[in-house]
Amino acid sequence: MGRGVGEVVGSLGSRPGLWWWGCVWLVCMAMGCGPVERASGMRCAPEEGWECPSGEVCVEGVCSEAPEAGEVCTVGAKRSCEEGCAGVQTCGADGTWGRCETCERGQRCVSGQCVCDSGSCAEGCCQGNTCMPGTADASCGKGGQACESCSGVCDASRRTCVGCVEDGQCGGSTPRCDTGTGTCVCAKTEQAESRCTDGQDNDCDGLSDCADPDCNAKSCGANGKVCGGASCVCPGGSVELTCGDGKDDDCDGLVDCADPDCNTRSCGTTGKVCGGSTCNCPGGSTERVCGDGRDDDCDGLVDCADPDCQNKTCRAAAGVCDQEEVCTYGVCPSDKRVGNDVVCRPSRGTCDVEERCDGQGLACPADRKVAAGTVCNASAGACDAAETCDGVSSACPVNKFQPAGYVCRAAKGECDVAETCTGNSITCPNDGFDRSKCNDGKACTTDVCAMDGMCRYIPTGICY
Repeated sequence: MGRGVGEVVGSLGSRPGLWWWGCVWLVCMAMGCGPVERASGMRCAPEEGWECPSGEVCVEGVCSEAPEAGEVCTVGAKRSCEEGCAGVQTCGADGTWGRCETCERGQRCVSGQCVCDSGSCAEGCCQGNTCMPGTADASCGKGGQACESCSGVCDASRRTCVGCVEDGQCGGSTPRCDTGTGTCVCAKTEQAESRCTDGQDNDCDGLSDCADPDCNAKSCGANGKVCGGASCVCPGGSVELTCGDGKDDDCDGLVDCADPDCNTRSCGTTGKVCGGSTCNCPGGSTERVCGDGRDDDCDGLVDCADPDCQNKTCRAAAGVCDQEEVCTYGVCPSDKRVGNDVVCRPSRGTCDVEERCDGQGLACPADRKVAAGTVCNASAGACDAAETCDGVSSACPVNKFQPAGYVCRAAKGECDVAETCTGNSITCPNDGFDRSKCNDGKACTTDVCAMDGMCRYIPTGICY
């Protein structure tokens, strides 16, 4: 521990404040008393020979109680500590606890409070109790008064506290740093607001985007929104107005049929409607009916004008005497009637009359019957009755025989007799005679019944 007098004196010469203690040390050395021990808590300087009393160690120029013998820690371990300012101790490489780190980088604990330590703020300067890095020591006036009480940003060029020194420290409606005043200001980039979606007051009138009247009716966002009434709104409202104009009317990013608002609504001029996010024809892809006056397949061609209808019915027959018309070369022919030579209702029996179209009416003439009394089944014999129509029924009555006893041949003379039907045959019995009716009572005659039914008296002698 001993040092040469010259060395001590030399060191004291470089430290004027220690001359007095140097003299004391020399006297003590001459008397053989060794270094002077001072009370605990006193300042110490081991490099100058000023040691702490036994049982204490010098910690940052102050004598402190030495750690207990045998207390060993694991290198890198940490533990809580308190030295006026609550902090953390870290176990050093020698296995002993380091000093109590109580404050942030560039600070030290003074009277129980963390204050900025200008000696350790190597890359900046103290602004209040905060070490502000990134500023040259000389510019900030390290240890001086230039930035000691600054709560904002240190202006290195003017050695004073300002609001900003570069644009990156500004933003919002005042994005530019005016380095002359150290304040954030509006950056006027145009005479009238034209960019209405950037959140900036581009013309520095205190109003940005849609709040600035300059932006009225100008685009302010995606999908067609424009500024209106200081807000960004959709000019078409909240519902898709038209579903076939290719526009996003309600500014929701969905156009026409892709927007659920358009479901089942018209999406074109030819009858198409929205369905499943696409514009479809409800009638399909082919003209189904060629005389309904509709464009069934939504191709803009109606009925016979659509090639799909060639040779298909365009006007159905309205009655048995009306003709059906079909599409011919894109036109439906004029309405025509069936000719008067066409049977429209055939006879349904011997007593029913056949009807024919008259060439004018759509319907077949009214059904007519054969006049009552008209023979429909002639007599086949004297005992077969002729059948006649009744004027109501279409059929001729059922064939019938004359009833038994019906005189089918009348008597023609005095010895002829009348014949009658048997009721089960169409033929009248053979002609019969009654010869008993020919008798004149005379013996001189022969009485006979002639074929004409008359009696003949033939003399056979002389009658008296």
